[in-house]
Amino acid sequence: MKMPTKKKKTMGASAPAQLPAGTASLSALTTGAHSQEIKHPIITPQEAEIAQGHGLLQPPMIKDEDCCEECTGSESDGEGFLDDDMDFLPTCWGRADKPHEDEERAAIARKAKLKKAKVQASTTMTTTSFGKGMATVEQAVSESIKMINSATTIEFLSRRAVPSSFELARAATESTSQALDAVTCNVSVTKAMAPKTQPSTKLIEKITRQERDQKSAKTQAGCLRAEIQVLKQKHRLEMQKQLDHLDETHRREMDAIKLELKESEGICQKASTDLRKVRDKNSIVRSERRELDLKLVEMSENVARHTENISVLERQKIETLASMESLSRSLHESTQKLTTSEFRLALEQRKSAMLQQQGTSLREENRRIRLQQSRSTATSVRLQQLEQNYDGLKDGYYALKDEHDELVEDAARYRRERTEYKDDAEYYREKRDTLRTELESNRDLGQKKYQELKKAHDIREPLVKIGVAIRLRFLDQVRETALGIPRDEADMALRANGNVAAHKDNAAADAALFKGNFVPEEYEEHAKEIFKELYRRSSS
Repeated sequence: MKMPTKKKKTMGASAPAQLPAGTASLSALTTGAHSQEIKHPIITPQEAEIAQGHGLLQPPMIKDEDCCEECTGSESDGEGFLDDDMDFLPTCWGRADKPHEDEERAAIARKAKLKKAKVQASTTMTTTSFGKGMATVEQAVSESIKMINSATTIEFLSRRAVPSSFELARAATESTSQALDAVTCNVSVTKAMAPKTQPSTKLIEKITRQERDQKSAKTQAGCLRAEIQVLKQKHRLEMQKQLDHLDETHRREMDAIKLELKESEGICQKASTDLRKVRDKNSIVRSERRELDLKLVEMSENVARHTENISVLERQKIETLASMESLSRSLHESTQKLTTSEFRLALEQRKSAMLQQQGTSLREENRRIRLQQSRSTATSVRLQQLEQNYDGLKDGYYALKDEHDELVEDAARYRRERTEYKDDAEYYREKRDTLRTELESNRDLGQKKYQELKKAHDIREPLVKIGVAIRLRFLDQVRETALGIPRDEADMALRANGNVAAHKDNAAADAALFKGNFVPEEYEEHAKEIFKELYRRSSS
């Protein structure tokens, strides 16, 4: 950025020197540059490479100031300053055949001779127009410098972004820097030559050369603009390619990231669902465990109550057996009494039959006696005796009859009591059997529930021990921060037990996970394989 400025200053401060011959006029270069800009607003990279290959964009080679002074000094006397004017033109102009070159040079010489007379009168006007032209050239040079700086910036960016465009930008920058040096040299020489007053011939030559230098500078500026446009187009294409590639890469990366994000969201959702299921199962298991604990307490109370009932029923059974024995004894006694009463009744019945027979015989005898009494009164005493005997036997008969009725009533009562005792005995026997059946069923049910609760307790006991050990380790760890109590060696057993419970294998606890159905269904098969591989036995 600073090198062209320094070179311009040094060239501007150098001694005045004449410009080489063969430069074109300023108006022609301006129209040519504008026509090139209109015809070719956008140059593709392929056209730029073809133009570089044919030397269309190659800047002209300009000699040093000392060489220019020597040339002007040798050609100032004669008018042969147009011989080498084509050496300073861009290579894209090319050269025509030699006859045409001689004609053009002769025409230019004639035009120069015609201008000699006009130049002396219009020196002031020429100087003014020359100053305007120099201002235009300086503006073009400053624009070229800005474009070159932007091209250098583009080169630096393309060097960082695309290694393939770096070589092309570097070569183009070198060519533009050479052209800029040439333009700066011509402008500085022109500025140095402007304020001097020389003879008319030399002045005309200088003006002509200055016009040619202006045309050459404008041509070089057009070439620089074309090169800058080519560099910009190439840089735009390279940047577009890189942006497309980066967009595609970023799109693919974003698609991959979106897929990974969707997968991670799916995994997270599945994990949250599994965690929710596990929490639900854990809550269900906890509620079942609380219910089982309550049932266990209730069953314990029921077992105690049933045990007490069994003892009460056993006491009642003993009392019932005692009462049944007493009833059986009383029944036996009643049976014996009934047998005795029946025997006595049979005796009384026989006696009654005998008495009836005797009464019948006595009636017959009484009738016979009455017959005899009627026959004779002698027998009245005997009759009175017989009547007395009859009355006594009659009284005895009625007494025996009353006693027989009482015995019959007692026998009926004893029969009723025996039936009642039999019914009571059957009732108590059935009640005893029913109570025995209920007690046996309650005992079996209690034993079954006790076995189930014992099995559930045996399944959960290893897990409860592990949980207790881990939570005690946690409380021991938190004690230092919560209560400010330092941890010492006295509680090493809690930490060791917690570490062993959390990180060591435990076949009983792992088997309890399967027996208690604590393993998730989708993980159960893998868990069984891991258990079998770890402990060399089945989980069941």
